[in-house]
Amino acid sequence: MDLNRISSFARVVEEGSFTKAASSLGLPKSSVSRNVALLEEELGSKLLQRSSRKLTLTDIGAAYYARVGRALATIGEANTAAAEERSEPRGVIRVSAPPSEGDDLFMPLFAKFVAMYPHIHVDVSMTARHVDVAQEGFDFAIRAGVVRDSSLIARKIATTRFALFASSEYIAARGAPRVLADLADHDCILFHGERRKATWTLTNGARTETVDVTGKLNVDTMGAIRSAVHAGAGIGTLVTLGLERELAEGQLVRVLPDWLGEPTPLSIVYPSTRFVPQRVALLRDFLLQELGALMKQCTEGGGDAARRAAPPRNAGSSAKHSCAPTSPTLGRDAAPSRERPAAGSSSGGPRRSRPRSPATRALPADSRGLRSAKR
Repeated sequence: MDLNRISSFARVVEEGSFTKAASSLGLPKSSVSRNVALLEEELGSKLLQRSSRKLTLTDIGAAYYARVGRALATIGEANTAAAEERSEPRGVIRVSAPPSEGDDLFMPLFAKFVAMYPHIHVDVSMTARHVDVAQEGFDFAIRAGVVRDSSLIARKIATTRFALFASSEYIAARGAPRVLADLADHDCILFHGERRKATWTLTNGARTETVDVTGKLNVDTMGAIRSAVHAGAGIGTLVTLGLERELAEGQLVRVLPDWLGEPTPLSIVYPSTRFVPQRVALLRDFLLQELGALMKQCTEGGGDAARRAAPPRNAGSSAKHSCAPTSPTLGRDAAPSRERPAAGSSSGGPRRSRPRSPATRALPADSRGLRSAKR
């Protein structure tokens, strides 16, 4: 079986005409037509239905192309891999990343990576939208939340947690909440809230509670929450990883440090059927290694910055960790609450927090562990 004949047939199918296929292959049109004719003669079956106006596959031709197309793609990938092994990595990598995490967490890593591989260009698209990785031409996407698309392979980078933060100016003006129910008396930055209200689901060790909050700002990206918190607009939920500098400099203050949002996986996702070029594998593995090191740094040495950034003692709160973890999963072993019991409290126990129930269970992880209030 002549591979050139099979390649000519496949290119005609992909280009939709003999003329375009010949141009793509750099061959005369007559040579491509002859290759296809000889292939049909060898197989004893007609693969293409030709007419003066259009070119269509026969049923046999469609089935044949489905198989040889995959085989030719595999051969092309093997050739590419062999060529890459002999040369310095080069080319373009297209990546989609969430905007807030991408700006402060991933961009320094991308910069470090391109410095290591000067012939690789990384094209980063910052968007909160879940892109169609294959259809939109991305090599991979960095995605928060559980990946439910079976056509994608997910490599978990880390498990993140959301915590409560405010600016030092806001705390100075309004004070820090002492117990979970105090959030109802504060301005909160809402993420996809409804009618200026939202329900936050928070955990403290084995306890899970919900609290109804209100706010004057309702936004649709985590970057907007971060900007609003910095501007002193209220208390907001932010990913704990990557805030060390702002905590150390006193720009941000950790609020109710024992309470965290539910665990949210952060993953690299890419199509399961796509060949992964060397350059893409290099960046993927680099991110896995570097972020793993950052996570370890947070879990082992992140306490000092947060302690320096804690609210005043008379505000009733003391932050423990800049990254909020003391285990590989951020914040999983948060200290037991020092909050007074909800029932029978004589000084402002949790008036609006309530035990978790089926009606108020948390949303999936990709909703940031927060749920809009339904009214």
